Amino acid sequence: MKAHLFTEASRLEQTGPLLSQAKQFLSEQHILYPSDEVLRRLIVQQRQLARDHIYQRISAGLDQSKRKKLDSLLEKDGDATYTPLQTLKQPPRRPSPTSILRLTKKLALIQEMEVLDISLQWLNNNYQRSLARYVRQRSAHRLKQLKPERRYAVLVCYLHQ
Repeated sequence: MKAHLFTEASRLEQTGPLLSQAKQFLSEQHILYPSDEVLRRLIVQQRQLARDHIYQRISAGLDQSKRKKLDSLLEKDGDATYTPLQTLKQPPRRPSPTSILRLTKKLALIQEMEVLDISLQWLNNNYQRSLARYVRQRSAHRLKQLKPERRYAVLVCYLHQ
């Protein structure tokens, strides 16, 4: 059951779908259900292990120079008003030559980070979008407070998206 929940937690993030997957697995194996609370505790435990595994696997693909580049996204340059990450987050404006130039600068910055070389094909696309959404909803200050492995994983997923 733990191995099954670990693989499902690597694919799904929410507790509800994981709970239904666990019940389906138990019924296929002809095993009686434990209480929902026991299943939820097991799901939370396996989900945390799956997250740690994902963060470590993404971080393992980063060398020191890529880590420094990712950290530089969260720092203001000189007297700049915004961090480079905040400028990446800004949506495109009205279609105009200036907007296209701004978008090409953003793409050049992403390519300069060299994180697109890291393959994330093994990571479920929905999970990848969830990690990218985490970056969109947080400030650079909040992202700096994350553990390094998690910070690098969410930034890599955001830049891939």
